[in-house]
Amino acid sequence: MPRVYHCSLTSIIWSTFEDNIANTFHMTPYFEYWKISEMKTVQVFSKSYLSPAILDAYAEINSLPCAPDDDLECVLAPLMMWSDTTHLASFGDASLWPFYLFFGNQSKYA
Repeated sequence: MPRVYHCSLTSIIWSTFEDNIANTFHMTPYFEYWKISEMKTVQVFSKSYLSPAILDAYAEINSLPCAPDDDLECVLAPLMMWSDTTHLASFGDASLWPFYLFFGNQSKYA
């Protein structure tokens, strides 16, 4: 009988942000520009935390009212998910569809 094994997304987010790897995350999105010449500058979109969607979401959550005693920073946890098939044997058709999760504010170089 087929089974689906899974983890809670909220527990994954909690455990990741409690881990030391979260120190390498980009918690504040920013604009990045490339100065092509003295006359021309273009905005660069090379990472998810530089995207307009992340910048808009960050502005939106930071515009929400906070409790008077709340001094914690509001940050985003953009999740990028994908899946593909993985063959389990050289002969036959046994396969799995693992589900991958990557935090969008983590640099690929970490």
